[in-house]
Amino acid sequence: MIGKSVSSVLAGIVLVCGVAAASLHGEETAAGTQKPWYEESFAKLTNATGEEVPVSQLKDKIVGVYFSASWCPPCRGFTPQLVKFYNQGAGKENFEIVFVSSDKTADDMKNYMKKDSMPWKAIPFGDASAGVLKRKLGIRGIPTLVIYGSDGKIISRNARWDVVMLGPKALEAWKSPNYKAKTYQDYRKSIAGKKTRKSAKSSSKSKSKKSKSKSKDKEKDNGRNEE
Repeated sequence: MIGKSVSSVLAGIVLVCGVAAASLHGEETAAGTQKPWYEESFAKLTNATGEEVPVSQLKDKIVGVYFSASWCPPCRGFTPQLVKFYNQGAGKENFEIVFVSSDKTADDMKNYMKKDSMPWKAIPFGDASAGVLKRKLGIRGIPTLVIYGSDGKIISRNARWDVVMLGPKALEAWKSPNYKAKTYQDYRKSIAGKKTRKSAKSSSKSKSKKSKSKSKDKEKDNGRNEE
């Protein structure tokens, strides 16, 4: 009886372990066949003219997800800068932008895109994935530009100031392994520091010139005295 009980227990353990192993194997398989990050993030995409385009067009690209709206004054100020950045070459360099609108109506979104000549893709107005993405990224204010690497990892959660301060060089900065996201305050400190160093350098040069001038004057005086 005891032998049979032990055998039953062992059989039960083997069965449980087998189920657990199968479960783990299933998770690994699921992970192996996981959708690309862009397919998980965007259910549908449209182009600048409103036509639906394959989400797969984002494959192997750095993607900027742009949260904005026509009723937002800072957005209206930044959008033309972003359009210029895109048209200056970023749009041809394995880089794409996806617009996520916070407009109140589909017409508002359409007119906003048309007025500012937005050349990029967008999540269709009212699509549920827009709300999911906002919550996932913790978007609390606009305009916000989130940069994803081609591997789906977030490079910057607010790259707006990179575009404003670096212009066309922003894309190269995002590609660099040494890139560090900067806020507006970071850029202000950096600019202030450069101005201080420039002023100090200028002051040092001025003092050096004065010193050389005094030295020459002394040499002239000494020459006169010897005469």
